[in-house]
Amino acid sequence: MIPVRSFVVAAIIAFCPLTCLAQVDPGAKEILEQSAQAIKNSNGMEMTTARSATGLLRDVIDASGTIRLLRNKDMRSPMISVDGRVKQPTKGDERVRLVNDGTTVTWLDHEKRELVERSVTDQMARPSMGLVNNMLVHAVFMDAEPFSREMLSPKIERVGVENLNGEVCDLISIAPERGSMKQVWAISAIDRLPRRLVQAAGDGPEAVSMIFEIKSVKPMALSPKDFSIDLPEGYARNLTPAPVARPEQGAPAQPIEVVKLGVQEGEHLPSFNLTDSSGKPFNNDSVGRGPTVMYFFGTLFKPSVNALDDVHALQEQYQQRGVQFVAIAGREPGPQSAVDLFSGRQSTMRLIPAGDSALDGLKVMGFPSCYVLNADGTVRTFFQGPATRQQLAEAIDRALETK
Repeated sequence: MIPVRSFVVAAIIAFCPLTCLAQVDPGAKEILEQSAQAIKNSNGMEMTTARSATGLLRDVIDASGTIRLLRNKDMRSPMISVDGRVKQPTKGDERVRLVNDGTTVTWLDHEKRELVERSVTDQMARPSMGLVNNMLVHAVFMDAEPFSREMLSPKIERVGVENLNGEVCDLISIAPERGSMKQVWAISAIDRLPRRLVQAAGDGPEAVSMIFEIKSVKPMALSPKDFSIDLPEGYARNLTPAPVARPEQGAPAQPIEVVKLGVQEGEHLPSFNLTDSSGKPFNNDSVGRGPTVMYFFGTLFKPSVNALDDVHALQEQYQQRGVQFVAIAGREPGPQSAVDLFSGRQSTMRLIPAGDSALDGLKVMGFPSCYVLNADGTVRTFFQGPATRQQLAEAIDRALETK
């Protein structure tokens, strides 16, 4: 078997010709058509899947699970059962147990110890469905017309044959008309079902590949009754609520509850304990001696890196007024990533190169995010998402007034 990394390099090289030389190999397209037909007529089957990545995403993308799928030409929507795990960058693996019968989604909420049931159109079901669709099940198995988008690509080629887990597979490369993401599908020569997808983008040190593997594919006699989840001991049922009567015309609309991120204004931060790039601790005792700006970013999240310029400018503006600036990196591809970024920028700002352990407690869900703390350590303002230099300056000025 050819190692995945070596194959990715070969795949990237194979895509070097310009798309202006676009061509579709009829034999390669026929293999995709055969695979699409095999998926549509697969009826019942079980498989194990795994998603991983190379390059900057190698420590971020990691998921695996067992999938059961029931679909045929007489069904309106496929039925799917998932039992797996997905790596979470800021905490341990998330266990995933979900069933989608085409109309209802049922899943286990391990945090609340509930068996939840909702309609596929219910917004409450979307996060769980999104996690499954993005990490554990590829859309090609669920689409009404598998490979329909791929078969519109200007360049489809058969680039070789590979033995995957003892099974001979045809390698079909697909180059999009726009964008840098390329695909190489491994299609079984026996049952014509997919066995692997490699998506590659970038060149050199910035090259990133995402790998989706399909293993242990086997036919299985399944029926709709197989797509349910037993209630685990100690769990409660949270079933689909009865339809809510629509308010009469002219009646006031019910307020929408908005989920607030960040610690509330006026409150102290919960306990946290981090270490800066020089090995010194940064914790609750490090704030409360003057206004503090805590800027959360990630080197993989370009908007948060771009906004560092404003934060650096504000540091220079307020450095004589006793304002402390701290940059906290999270979800980093490596322990030196943030350090290297700051070295290249010749930044003097205090840096926390690995702040993941504090993100949940501080209610930081994305990058950039920023706390401006008063002189006593209480929260003056929390920004979720990019803030302008003026907005940050105004928050700092208000924090200075609390001295």
